[in-house]
Amino acid sequence: MKRNAYRGTSFNLPCNRKFWKKCGDFDSLIQFQECAYRALMNDLRNKQKADSALVLDNYMKLLSAQVHVNLGGFKLPDFQNYMYAAYLVYPYANFDYFLNELVEDLAQLGIKIKIKIQKTYYKKRCTKLCQVLKQLKSKGINVSIDSYKTEMFDFYRLRRNAVAHMLPVSTYISAFNKVQKSKNQVLKTYPHQPSALQSANQINFDDFIVCTANLKNIADIIVRAIECHINWKNIGKTHPKWIDYRGFNSIYLLDRDRRIGYIRSKVASLYGVQLTDEECKCFF
Repeated sequence: MKRNAYRGTSFNLPCNRKFWKKCGDFDSLIQFQECAYRALMNDLRNKQKADSALVLDNYMKLLSAQVHVNLGGFKLPDFQNYMYAAYLVYPYANFDYFLNELVEDLAQLGIKIKIKIQKTYYKKRCTKLCQVLKQLKSKGINVSIDSYKTEMFDFYRLRRNAVAHMLPVSTYISAFNKVQKSKNQVLKTYPHQPSALQSANQINFDDFIVCTANLKNIADIIVRAIECHINWKNIGKTHPKWIDYRGFNSIYLLDRDRRIGYIRSKVASLYGVQLTDEECKCFF
């Protein structure tokens, strides 16, 4: 199914397109790392069939010498958990950037909101997402996100913060317990990731897949909620900066149909919307 089919609209914002593109790029990077890790562990298991005394530390010493990486030893306990938790850093960094650019994109459409910078990482506070949703609501834009999705957002965000800033388990345990109450709904939504949310402390690859998919879904929900609150005629009358009026007037000044065509094409390329002739005329 094409993405527009389940989104129910072709409308989009530049920040959301960029977010999905970045997520795709980093998802590929993580999947590359996961492929390399699984191939490495398979090779270790095969060699252990011939040498039962071979352990990971010794294997890594031999392998690191072959690929010219200076790895003196590898004895980090429970390293998979740290590795998978670190996978969560990328999607949340991308989502954080998405929210910043969302503010800028909305300003171009006459919807002004702002995000306050907060320096604490784990104390109770209004996150960037919380701030955006509250301010959109104050503008009459109600973004309806299922509670289990926001609960997943909070748990994986706090789990990401814990590994990034070396925070204690108490940082995320209550968020995990909360999302566990909706685990059946999570598994129904992501049936191919049955190992997600197995444990607060034991993150796995399914958790990464669910985490990044949930962030993309939340971004889509926000963007879709904004569409019906955009008045293209009013935007046109403000002569937005994303229209090159100097070039527009010099080339199309005497040709009404070409002016309409230019505006319609520009709006479609940026926002996926096909304006009527009357809406296009408001940009003149």
